[in-house]
Amino acid sequence: MALTLKLTGESFNEGRIPRGFGFAGSAWWSTRTGLLKELEIRVPKVLVICHTNSERLQSDYNYGLNSGSVSNSKLVNVPIGDTNYSTLVFIAAGLYYKFLHSTKFNVWAKVQWLLELDSIIQSAGIPIVIHLPCLNDFIEFSPNKFGITLEEVLYQLGLEFYKDRALDPAGLPVNHFEIPENVKMADALYDTIINFTPEQNGTIQNLNLLQQ
Repeated sequence: MALTLKLTGESFNEGRIPRGFGFAGSAWWSTRTGLLKELEIRVPKVLVICHTNSERLQSDYNYGLNSGSVSNSKLVNVPIGDTNYSTLVFIAAGLYYKFLHSTKFNVWAKVQWLLELDSIIQSAGIPIVIHLPCLNDFIEFSPNKFGITLEEVLYQLGLEFYKDRALDPAGLPVNHFEIPENVKMADALYDTIINFTPEQNGTIQNLNLLQQ
């Protein structure tokens, strides 16, 4: 919302609500599904898209599960976002990761998604795109041809911002920013957006967020 305010001059209280969505811990399939729905409504002038790692469970139910979370009994029968993960869901996911999961396939599928994302951006004619890597494995992929890819990884930034309290009450690593850090991110993204030129498509950029 801080970024929307800087770009439009209108605050949330004035009715300017940022378009978008977030699915706690979900895989890129949820991002893809949400993006296609948004594009049916209207093509945005600016797209800021967060990329999670390739190991998350693909699901039409936006399950935020991976090989680590299915072993965390603290999450069983606990609502996360709009989802309540039952014991059966955790058992099914655990069996999938134990007997069926293929890391090579997931990496291949992630690459195909990023290639498709370039095609979607080009076809829709989205003028400005910022790619934000949430976790470390995204930087292993080549940057998208359309848009700027942030060199800094959000997870690592979170650990640096909150290194004195690297675990949340549930025992999970910090993975989301609080208001001061979100405003710092908004300021940096605003500068990147207003100074964007088409020649920057396909480049990697460091916003020096730890030095601000």
